[in-house]
Amino acid sequence: MSLTFEKLSGENIVVVTYTSPWDPRQDIAEAGRQTANVLAQVEGRLYRIDDLRLSGMTFSTFVQGIDEATNGTPGSMVDERVQGILVGTDELVRMASESMTQDQYGATDTPFFTTLEEALAHARR
Repeated sequence: MSLTFEKLSGENIVVVTYTSPWDPRQDIAEAGRQTANVLAQVEGRLYRIDDLRLSGMTFSTFVQGIDEATNGTPGSMVDERVQGILVGTDELVRMASESMTQDQYGATDTPFFTTLEEALAHARR
């Protein structure tokens, strides 16, 4: 696994950081499982910030990642209790955010930020 998963204390926010090399299918599925575990312990909406700045995203990992992230399993980015947020500096991460608004990817609003600080501020507002 090339990810770290952190539930912020006292907040309904998790931060998932992906690092290269990574397997988007395996790592995003694991993030979904851990997110589902947190959902079982909290009430209300959970903000899941996926930090992809160190992932070394390629077009191939973009395609695999968006497919896995929007597959509808509990804890996924399209889970009705999850508000997904993407962080990255790569154009492909911005494209993932935009793509997730399409029907085939769950038609979800998944904000995109270039820094973790901006993403956290958005989740906390």
